[in-house]
Amino acid sequence: MKRVEQYLFRQHVLDERLNEDRSVKRREEREEIVCFYDGVPLYKQLVINGRATGQRETDPWPSIKRDENWRKQVRRFDERRARYDRIIAEVPKAFSFTFEGEEAVDGHPATVYRLTPKPGYRATSRETEMLKHVTARAWVDERAGHMLRLAATVERDFDMWGGLLLKVHKGATYELCQKPFQGMWLPYFAEERWSVRIGLFKFLGQHLRTERSDFRPNPLKIQFQGELDAPRLLVQRRDCRQR
Repeated sequence: MKRVEQYLFRQHVLDERLNEDRSVKRREEREEIVCFYDGVPLYKQLVINGRATGQRETDPWPSIKRDENWRKQVRRFDERRARYDRIIAEVPKAFSFTFEGEEAVDGHPATVYRLTPKPGYRATSRETEMLKHVTARAWVDERAGHMLRLAATVERDFDMWGGLLLKVHKGATYELCQKPFQGMWLPYFAEERWSVRIGLFKFLGQHLRTERSDFRPNPLKIQFQGELDAPRLLVQRRDCRQR
């Protein structure tokens, strides 16, 4: 996320909440401008479900009061990034990498690897437990030393927290694509589908697709100098790099 946080960008988001039979329960499509401050994303939501919101790209950003409520937001997003960092750090320990060939991704030559869980891998946290149940393919630009694409699939149902609180269902998928923008490698596409059961009865499912474009330098480090009002907040994922 540190790379993404240096930029302001436009994104198109498709957010679908799913029923247990995988039909769409609720659908929202958004066009928005995103920028970060203190590691927390701020939004100008321009269009929701095809209707203009009245916000404009040229409108000023929400002002910020760096009070305790704001500091809680900052800590929460810091913790999310730390959890993701822990998962990425475990990938070389959790997976075997098998060469599958070479393909081009968006015109970039790529080496393709198959990632399969290593027998006997012991998860170090609740987050890394899922690595034991996932397979993936990674497209790597060896010359640049960056990953172009990652596609991962949950191969079997698995329990988290003893299965009493959360069961993740087989078939969940995640895809991430990145490429260089003005010399900086940034994630421009992410898509995930997943479903879980919480406790005995509650089902949650989501399909989320995010397409980012028009990356520009983040202006907020210059703009926010005083103690002002708190903004509305959401978060996106960090990018991933093949080591």
